[in-house]
Amino acid sequence: MGYELLTIGEVAERFGVRPSTLRYYEEQGLLEPATRRGGRRCYDEAGLRRLALVLTWQQTGLMRLADIRTLVNNPVTTGEWQDVLQARMAQLNQQIDRLQEARRYLDHLMSCPRDDPANKCPYLAKELQTQVDAALSDTTDETELDTESDRPSRRPPLEEFAFPFLANPGRPAAGG
Repeated sequence: MGYELLTIGEVAERFGVRPSTLRYYEEQGLLEPATRRGGRRCYDEAGLRRLALVLTWQQTGLMRLADIRTLVNNPVTTGEWQDVLQARMAQLNQQIDRLQEARRYLDHLMSCPRDDPANKCPYLAKELQTQVDAALSDTTDETELDTESDRPSRRPPLEEFAFPFLANPGRPAAGG
C-alpha cells in the first residue's frame, strides 16, 4: 500500500508525539526522514514503520533508546538479539520484584490498625531506624551498588527490613 510523504507535524500528530520527539529520535540515530520539503522533514512508509517500532519497543518493552538503537541499527545475529532481550527481561523482573515489594508495603500501611501508622506502626518504626542507622554508619559495603547510579547503596538489603511481610510475602504480618 503506497503512502504519500508526511511532514514532521503530521507524523507527530498521527503518532501522538511532539515534533521535538521525532527530532530527538533523529539525533539519536533511531529515525531518518526520507527527504525534506521546504526545509521540513518528511517521512515515508519505511520511516513510519521505524517510528512505530521504536515507540512499540519503548512503550511495551520499556526498552532504553540506546538498546533500541543497537537492535535497529546494527545487523545482529539471533544470539545477540537474545542477549539484549534477556538482559532487559532481567531488569524488568527486578523492577517487578520492587513494585511487588512496594505494593505489600502499601497494603500493610493501608491495613495497619494504628491510627497513625507513619508514627505508631512498630514495623515502620523499626525499618526507619534501620535506615537511619545505615545512613549514619561510617562503613559502606562497596560491593553493593545502587543499580541506577553505580554508587554504593546505604539502604539495607530487603531481607534486613523490619517488615516481615516483605521478606516473607506468603505470610501475613502479625500485630502490625
